[in-house]
Amino acid sequence: MRREINEDYYIQTLEDYPIQEIEQFFAENADYSILSSGASEPKREARELFSTLPEGKTLEDKFVFGIFERAGKLIGLIDLVKNYPEQDTWIIGLMLLSTQNRRQNIGKLIHVAGVKFVKKSGCKKLRLGVLEQNIGGLCFWQSLGYKKCTQKEMEIHGKISLVWVLEMDLD
Repeated sequence: MRREINEDYYIQTLEDYPIQEIEQFFAENADYSILSSGASEPKREARELFSTLPEGKTLEDKFVFGIFERAGKLIGLIDLVKNYPEQDTWIIGLMLLSTQNRRQNIGKLIHVAGVKFVKKSGCKKLRLGVLEQNIGGLCFWQSLGYKKCTQKEMEIHGKISLVWVLEMDLD
């Protein structure tokens, strides 16, 4: 499935996309991995992008998309899980843009496209987690209208972090 975001970018599912290119994307954009777990492991990160799920969810509940420049270069990733933690609430598991494509309003465009996609499936609320140390990420999500709900501890590959849980109503 491919959807146009605008004349410069499109989003498509990554189910048939070469895993080596996703690994390369993680290798070139290791800052978030280092922030979250203290290390960059592109092969593991690419594998986990497709397999990590909250308890009680299946791969049929997960949607993994790539964000591409018009010429076909992968510049971002987003994964969504439907109906978690409750019916009609979806979570954004990861949204990661390449370092050179941040702070250019591309994230906002991706979010708008993502909201259209989930609303067509009956989603009424989006939810996500932001690492406490990811100040830029927290500011970005709040600028889109997400509100802090709670904070919890989370272990990511042996590193304990505080995570802000944010939500946004789509009604």
